[in-house]
Amino acid sequence: MKSALKGAFVIAQTTLIEALRNKILLVSLAFAVLLLLVSIAGASSSVGEQERIIIDIGLASASGLGSLVAILLLITSFAAEIKNRTAYTLLARPVPRWAFVLGKYFGVYWAMLIVVTLMFVATATALNLYDVKGVPDGFWAALWLCGVEMSIVSAIAVLFSAMASPVLAGIYSVGLVVGGNFAADLLALSQRLGEKEEFASAFFKVVYWALPDIERLSLRTQITNYLDIPNNYIELGTTYGFAYSAFLLTFAMYIFSRRRAI
Repeated sequence: MKSALKGAFVIAQTTLIEALRNKILLVSLAFAVLLLLVSIAGASSSVGEQERIIIDIGLASASGLGSLVAILLLITSFAAEIKNRTAYTLLARPVPRWAFVLGKYFGVYWAMLIVVTLMFVATATALNLYDVKGVPDGFWAALWLCGVEMSIVSAIAVLFSAMASPVLAGIYSVGLVVGGNFAADLLALSQRLGEKEEFASAFFKVVYWALPDIERLSLRTQITNYLDIPNNYIELGTTYGFAYSAFLLTFAMYIFSRRRAI
């Protein structure tokens, strides 16, 4: 067990270094900076709305762009290990298959924590340039929840990478993440249908519980409007996010361990 965890840690370190050198990551950071510059230009022409525009674009970029990059990095890294047959070398040491999945997951997840942190720091810097209201009180709490969101997205990507081809893994991962962003709407629809359409209401409620409620990890509305964060919002979101991630990651390790061929 100890040697397996050590192997997973080494794989995570290697994956992190590869991810930080990946062109996808560099392009995404450049694109995030471009979006931030656009938001600053737009804020200059919107008197009284500077902070809202910068915060909204900054947080949206960290969440949306971060999710897309996490999916791409994990799928390409996973597929490259198998295509180049380096995974065979690692698994022949022997490193358990679940340790290989665990290492890949944490390597990309650590890289995404660095990326979203840089995006938040850049957004906070832009806010300080205007120095009207400054950085909202809950801004860094939003960074924490964005990190929790990256844990879910990375778990989704590693799950589908462990069971499907790279193309299908990408499609499934993006579809589930997009669905997760609209999960709250499905719950609201289920509640509106109520007793009028019991079957449809129950169906949408089941779909809601199956999807990751990514909107629950967003503080964009509160931060953009300088509102107070609801009590226990961060704690509940953190518990939900890490529990969902742990379930998906455990399932991914089980699937890959049972996979006959890689």
